[in-house]
Amino acid sequence: MAADMAIAGLAGITGFLDCQRTLLALDQKIHHEAQGGETTCVLIEISDKGELRGASVGDSSAWMIPARGLPTELTGAQDRARLGSGRCAPRLFKTQLRGHLLIATDGLRIPMVDLPHYSRRGIDALLERARLKSGTLTDDVAAILAA
Repeated sequence: MAADMAIAGLAGITGFLDCQRTLLALDQKIHHEAQGGETTCVLIEISDKGELRGASVGDSSAWMIPARGLPTELTGAQDRARLGSGRCAPRLFKTQLRGHLLIATDGLRIPMVDLPHYSRRGIDALLERARLKSGTLTDDVAAILAA
């Protein structure tokens, strides 16, 4: 229910600065109406010039993975309180799109130093790397990899 409410509420966003206000309002609405349901969210806007802006709440993350060097976790400074907790604190971030952009739920448990290697091999390689030796995942996982 919380995720459905978030999707419906985010459909009307009309700009980057509207993200933070909308997420704060949704946090309170979901907190009061979803009977304890919570969700997580990363919003990304990429301009024609490659400027990337975003906002996030909860335990999903976004990384910029350059062709060389270590990734930067764009959402690393965010408070991990989830949307619907009644206390989320959306964090805004801004950078230039360079290399790969990876957005994922907390189920994608891969050491940051491994992200460049697996992202160059594609989303399937990233998801396989997240599997335990038994073949299962430690949590549900959803991920988007953009080049």
